[in-house]
Amino acid sequence: MGWYCNNLGPFTTRECDDKCASVRISASGRSLPPWSVRGGIILAVIAIVVLLLIVAGIWLTVSLAGLLVTLVVAALVGWLADRIVPGDLPYGWLGAIVAGLLGSWLGGMVLGDLRPEIGDIALIPAFVGAVILAFIADLVIKQRLPQGR
Repeated sequence: MGWYCNNLGPFTTRECDDKCASVRISASGRSLPPWSVRGGIILAVIAIVVLLLIVAGIWLTVSLAGLLVTLVVAALVGWLADRIVPGDLPYGWLGAIVAGLLGSWLGGMVLGDLRPEIGDIALIPAFVGAVILAFIADLVIKQRLPQGR
C-alpha cells in the first residue's frame, strides 16, 4: 500500500519515513498520526507476549499436575508394598513415595515397561520393584537393630 506524504506523491512506507517525518496520509486520503503505525506494532507485540505467557502457564499447570499425579501413584504403590512386606518402611509416607519411585525404576529395569500405566508409572513393575525395595529396607533395618528388640 502506498502512502502520500504531505500530498507530495506516492511513496513506499520506507521512502515516506525517509522523506518526511510529519503526518502520513493514506491512499484513501485519511491522515494517520505517526504513533498509529507504531501503536499497531506495539499492540501486536503485547498480544504475542500475552499469548506466550498463557501457553507457559498452561504448560506449567499441566506439568505440575502430572508431577502431583506421579507422586500420588508412587505413594500408593509404596504403601501397598509396605502392607505386603512385614515390617514398616522408614519415614512413613515419604518412605512410601521413595519406595514407589525407586521401585518403579527398579521394576522397569527388571520387568520392562508393562501396562497399565498411570502418571508415567507402570503399575506392575513399580509394585514389584517397591516390594523388592521394601524387603531390602526391612533386612537392613533388622540388621541395624540390636537382637534384643
